[in-house]
Amino acid sequence: MLIIYDGACPACAAYQRHVRLQQAAGAVEWLSARCDDPRLAQYQTQGYVFDQGLLVVLDHVVYVGADAMHVLACCSSRSGLMNRLHVGLFRRRWIARLLYPILRAGRAVLLWMLRIPPIQSRQ
Repeated sequence: MLIIYDGACPACAAYQRHVRLQQAAGAVEWLSARCDDPRLAQYQTQGYVFDQGLLVVLDHVVYVGADAMHVLACCSSRSGLMNRLHVGLFRRRWIARLLYPILRAGRAVLLWMLRIPPIQSRQ
């Protein structure tokens, strides 16, 4: 499993530190969309815009935004308060699709307040 997230976003980085994925998820790699890894260009040429959402690649299938959060919730353990909350909310696809735009807007406001430029401005 490859998870591409915004490593400069404090909320995204906190999520990355605290979410616990079950052993069934296999090897998990977290990749900041702000680094120089050549795989990022591959996904960008396929049309993925990292500022529009979290990206999860599982078994060669790409999930973005709410669908990515849903997949991670399905793979998350229930240990700890944050994981139980994450699983409880995002395991239901309709709730993930309802809440994800709010989370994305909150991220945009947080980055603006912290004067962190969007990821797309790096290219």
